[in-house]
Amino acid sequence: MAKVKTRIGPNLLRISTTHGDTETDITKTELQTQLDHKRLDKQRVQLEIKEIEADIEMLNI
Repeated sequence: MAKVKTRIGPNLLRISTTHGDTETDITKTELQTQLDHKRLDKQRVQLEIKEIEADIEMLNI
């Protein structure tokens, strides 16, 4: 998990890990893109779980 440490410029952020051992500079756009991808991955996994649950329910009939 990362957290924003400082704002370097109008569109540039310095983020660090929660332990503070690694720092990275990233633009707001890049950060938003990464968050969007993680959100899509999470939705995809949730859909797969629902499909598996439906398959299990069908097998239990």
